[in-house]
Amino acid sequence: GGDGPPLFCIHPAGGIATVYRTLAMFLNWECPIYGLQARGVETDNEQPFETMEEMVACYLEAIRSIQPEGPYRLLGWSFGGCVALEIAARLEASGEDIKDLILLDSPIAQDDTAVPELSEDALLEKAAQDIGIDIAGVEIETQREILLQALIERGDLPETADADLLDRIMSSVAGATRMLKTQHLPRITSSVVCIQANDNQQIGLEEKLAAISTGAIELEKVDAKHDQMCSEENSMKIAKILNRR
Repeated sequence: GGDGPPLFCIHPAGGIATVYRTLAMFLNWECPIYGLQARGVETDNEQPFETMEEMVACYLEAIRSIQPEGPYRLLGWSFGGCVALEIAARLEASGEDIKDLILLDSPIAQDDTAVPELSEDALLEKAAQDIGIDIAGVEIETQREILLQALIERGDLPETADADLLDRIMSSVAGATRMLKTQHLPRITSSVVCIQANDNQQIGLEEKLAAISTGAIELEKVDAKHDQMCSEENSMKIAKILNRR
């Protein structure tokens, strides 16, 4: 709620937008907050996006259905930040202003090493490791059951979530990885706020950001791992940074 321009939060690679719910509760921006969730995650009756261009066009239409004119506020974690950059470029091209463009540890490096393609079991093991669970060496079906239950207990997924939802999330991750491998980040004029995780190994991140935006670059470091940026504890840290602005 509030009278300020809405904040639109674009999902990370897994496609789920509710990862931002805790951050939304801690922000004091006095504005509506919307989450953009990937097509094909909630139900298999929807066709997942094949390309970044298709995704961006759909999200632009959704954003403009809520807010026809700028200035716009965009936020994205990881892959979501790369989508936010594309959306910002399209909005700028149509003459709109960007009030806030916030990247939560998004990959800016333009090389394949920044976005390795992982097998299904590697994706499961990495997702589990990021929430403190070791499922290495366990049969893949058991891995899926352990991970699904852990995500439900953390509140990342609803209690009604099943293995099919987990499959669609993993499919979204694979699709996002393919999109990142072929993405050439656009040039924009808007200011950029980038919040960097403590395990981000990108060298010269500020220079890389300056190479894609002629606007002011604000780089903030937060004591959080990349894949735990939106945990309750780290959402509080990020909200504190954004509220200070």
